[in-house]
Amino acid sequence: MNNNNYALPIPGLREEWAQLRQGGLYWLSCEQAGDAEALGRQVLAGLPTESRAILVVCGGSPTTLLDSLGADQGPGMLWPYAFAEEDAASALRLLGRELRRLRAPRGQLILLLAPAACWDAFSDPALQAWCGELQRWLLQCGCSLLVLGHGQVARSCERLLACNEFLSGLAQLTHGDGSLNYQVHYWRNAFGVQAAVEARLVRLEGGYACQGESARADVSAAASDRHLYLARRTALEGAPPLSEHWRLYDDDESLLNAAGGATAACVVFVVADNGRVGELAESLYRLRQRRGRALRLVVREIAPCLRHLDERLLLLCGASLVVPFGTGLSRFLGLLDTLPGQMWTRSLPEDLGATLKRLRPPALRGLLPAHEFAAAVVDLFDAEQGGEVNHLLLCLSPVEGLNLSLVLGQCRLRRAGDLACVAGGNLWLFLFACRQDVLDVALGHVFRLSWRELFSGYRIFPGTEELVAAVAAAGVERLPEPGEAERASPAAGPLAPARIGLAGLGGAP
Repeated sequence: MNNNNYALPIPGLREEWAQLRQGGLYWLSCEQAGDAEALGRQVLAGLPTESRAILVVCGGSPTTLLDSLGADQGPGMLWPYAFAEEDAASALRLLGRELRRLRAPRGQLILLLAPAACWDAFSDPALQAWCGELQRWLLQCGCSLLVLGHGQVARSCERLLACNEFLSGLAQLTHGDGSLNYQVHYWRNAFGVQAAVEARLVRLEGGYACQGESARADVSAAASDRHLYLARRTALEGAPPLSEHWRLYDDDESLLNAAGGATAACVVFVVADNGRVGELAESLYRLRQRRGRALRLVVREIAPCLRHLDERLLLLCGASLVVPFGTGLSRFLGLLDTLPGQMWTRSLPEDLGATLKRLRPPALRGLLPAHEFAAAVVDLFDAEQGGEVNHLLLCLSPVEGLNLSLVLGQCRLRRAGDLACVAGGNLWLFLFACRQDVLDVALGHVFRLSWRELFSGYRIFPGTEELVAAVAAAGVERLPEPGEAERASPAAGPLAPARIGLAGLGGAP
């Protein structure tokens, strides 16, 4: 909720199907009275403490809803009213006059719970006039009215569809196929107009929540933003917006804010640092969870940093496409052209935290003392028992006559989880989540020079027994100091002018 709008506080329900705009009259027809009461209680519990609300109950007592609210739940001020069901028709006809008499503060939410039978005494023109009168007053005072009716769902919605000129939203909550179905006929708010969409709800202790990714709507073809591209500026390598459909942003926060209202747009993120993969995966997960399957979420790698496992994590958390480093701009744009109309078909992990913990490397990298390296590598091998993540442990032998400190000067471990140590005159290298079939490419990223110019060869070990034995046999070895490689290089003499002749070139002596 914000200062201008309230919303149905149903976890997982998309914002455009839940938000209530100021001055709006919304009607949710429930099949059972218990659903209307539970939903009304959930709405009140979700109101901020600084808000004010009016609760009107027909044929019951407001205390039924209020007694079960926690001391820290609900609006700061609430005015409860009740009237008997036998007086419903006359009470409802006077509702507009009574609300005007209350002089409700601007921006207030009004919640009305009543059986659908209360409007049976209204003819269709009278019902439309009643809705029109309330809508005019709501617009004048800037309040929002949510009607939670119960019973006669099919008949109520049939009559209310004719009141669409005055209703900002009409939805129904029904039981069927062993679940609760929340169906939106139409819903107007700051996101525009939504229609003919459906979500499956589950009943929890605190109210209702969307069941997984149950929201269903053919939004890919009908969404007004399906031609829109929202992208980080660096994704286009400094190029200006390619057309009027492109919007470029300088940081992820601005991009996420813009994507938060998108339905089927293409959203392009960039990644240049392996340490940001976890944060990016969380952003993709939340965005996919809130905005649904039609959104096209693309990640472009603009510096070599992603492992195969990183790509897998991003795709698992909602990415439609991960574009690898080295893909040219024209090829990248061609890949984007293949995405329109595609729906994301994977399933989001139920426990994001557990997924990140399982697939993300430790916050450790670089050259370590041998004993610390061995302890860390043993822990990482022991933690992966199911074969989901495959690590590589290598022992590289320097070319004969090449000082090991010179070799270390060519080593650059930029990804979290990539570790190295010196033991027994060899370089031990641990590459987190690295497949053997891409080892040559990985070593090309680790060393500035070709690894074949630095090492006579390498051995790959499936476990840590040889490493532990090598570290124990080597004892405590001194790590080369930073810059030692440069100090070991032959020093060049000072520059001095030299006399040259032209005889060798055919010139005069």
